Amino acid sequence: MTLVGILITIAVATTIFMALYSAIEYSLRLSADSSARLAAMSLASERMEYFRSLSYNDVGTISGFPSGVIPQNRTITLNGIAFSERVLVDYIDDPADDELGVDSNGIITDYKKLKIEISWVTHGETKSISYVSNIVPVSVETNEGGGAINVAVTDADGSPLAGATVQVTNDTTGPTIDVTRVTGPAGVAAFIVPASSNYHASATMAGYSTDGTYVATGGNPNPSPGSFTVAEALITDQGFQIGALSDLEISTFSGITDASSTVAFADTAEIQASSSVTLNVGRLELKESLGVFEASGSARLQQIEPASLERWESAVIVGTAPLNTAYRVHFYTGTTTGYELVAETDLPGNAAGFTDRIVDLSALDVVAYPDLTVELDLTGDTTDTPHIDDLAVYYRESETARSNVDLTVRSKKTIGTGVYKYDAVHSSGVGAVVSLPDMEFDDEYMISNGDGLTLTRACANADLNFQQLDVLLDHQAGVDTALELVLENTPDDTLLVVAKTNDGVLLPGAVVVLSRSGYGATTTTDACGQGFFSNTDGVQVDYTVEVSRLGYDTYTNSSYEINGDTRLSVVLHEL
Repeated sequence: MTLVGILITIAVATTIFMALYSAIEYSLRLSADSSARLAAMSLASERMEYFRSLSYNDVGTISGFPSGVIPQNRTITLNGIAFSERVLVDYIDDPADDELGVDSNGIITDYKKLKIEISWVTHGETKSISYVSNIVPVSVETNEGGGAINVAVTDADGSPLAGATVQVTNDTTGPTIDVTRVTGPAGVAAFIVPASSNYHASATMAGYSTDGTYVATGGNPNPSPGSFTVAEALITDQGFQIGALSDLEISTFSGITDASSTVAFADTAEIQASSSVTLNVGRLELKESLGVFEASGSARLQQIEPASLERWESAVIVGTAPLNTAYRVHFYTGTTTGYELVAETDLPGNAAGFTDRIVDLSALDVVAYPDLTVELDLTGDTTDTPHIDDLAVYYRESETARSNVDLTVRSKKTIGTGVYKYDAVHSSGVGAVVSLPDMEFDDEYMISNGDGLTLTRACANADLNFQQLDVLLDHQAGVDTALELVLENTPDDTLLVVAKTNDGVLLPGAVVVLSRSGYGATTTTDACGQGFFSNTDGVQVDYTVEVSRLGYDTYTNSSYEINGDTRLSVVLHEL
């Protein structure tokens, strides 16, 4: 009992001590915060009184407009605390006499507004206070030759971007102008500056690209956009678009081998287990008895366990769901004694089940998922049934890297006549990879190789367009892009066929037939929806190209010309 009493006493004493310690620590912290804030308030008041004592013409910032004798930024140490001082002086166009260049007396620089902000760091947290004061001229307002600039900044999607940093400069005025503002909720930063030519402006944001005007140089003699002029008592509008930076990685290969596991629902051997479903002339559908269909059913297909697996690619499901019916596709992993649904975090949408015809599986890690099993769930309304005609899962068996490929990467955006915002040649090196971090968004980065190789395949997690010699890549803001290029030494006069759905999704498994009198060849589009013909009948203008796939319409061109490395993009519409 004595020992128990001692332990209880110690516990109670410890609790009381910790409470007292916390209270004392809080009191000390509160006292320190209050002391720092009082010091900041005293400093701000003192500085504001000094600014008010200046003559009207001296109230302005160095290298700002209105110009004056006040530094825009400085640091003061008081009571052992470092205080950062930031001063903003701006002209105000008061609405009392109208504004925006239609003032009754033609003067938009009615008076000045001065803001001083004092900030400091305490306990790892930045705090600040600010004072604002209007500075008016002794007599009536005067026109100091000023004009206005409104800079509108939008995000990559075209929406107004608040919080962007906008800088306006002019090296030809006296004194020179270098003023920075932050855009407000409407994405606009406003400036009043001396009327003059040769102004430049730029906009950026942490983690974002930069857009702005450009100075003429020997390499860019005709910049676009270039400098602009601010006219007295008028407003000059500028607009810039910036977006979140993201990485672009380009991998080069000499060959990629794809494979697929296809179920045509020809017999029950393709099905591992089922409930309330049946096969009907190559279709999986709900069972029917005396004209009444089952309300629901399911089928689990045979496990897909590739002997060689580099990566999962995609799944294509061809089916039809009449009104009030539906089918959903789920992916599992494991063995027949312990199947587990592929995690939603690894395959978003898998828990609810997929209804799209094409499912992207490329994000699945092959170590975590060395096998896949497909389960199909069908629901009907007793008068009709959904049915599935074909299902194929595509995966990559192997790949062979091609090192030291020279690639030209060029943006669609320009900064002058014939001058691109990004234009550089990169080598894929011994690692067969070109890594370009923090790239600006652009809907048409042109990728081409200068080694005389033929592009036989291009895959990306972004939209691609194909020209005769180049690939056009849509690199989106804030989305890292991975592009794969297969480049080979081939004979002249080749054909690369790219099959897409009407939604722009690359379509695997399409049969491509190329023929003319005395010649014929057939291939099937790979996991990236592409089929390549390396041995054609040479330069001819009377080729017939036919592209078809179950569940889609057929594309036919009976007078197609092949001349050099030729590329053809076709669209197949769902039936």
